[in-house]
Amino acid sequence: MTKKVTDWNLADAVADPTSVFSRPGQVVDLEELPKRDKLAILESWKALEEEMVKMHEQGDLTDVPSRLEAVKQAISDVA
Repeated sequence: MTKKVTDWNLADAVADPTSVFSRPGQVVDLEELPKRDKLAILESWKALEEEMVKMHEQGDLTDVPSRLEAVKQAISDVA
């Protein structure tokens, strides 16, 4: 469930997108959020997902589903 924009601040959403959003598409769907803010959140999310994929490939994480493709699609949808 996505919190209302008034229930969170941008800095928190950029620092940890998954603490505010359960899926990348929720960022895209926020009509009241400016494009630049959506992209900031999604680019941060992308970096986190890329790090998780890297850790999984190195064997540091196991069985963690990646949302990288969903994040990339969300970025494309916003851009």
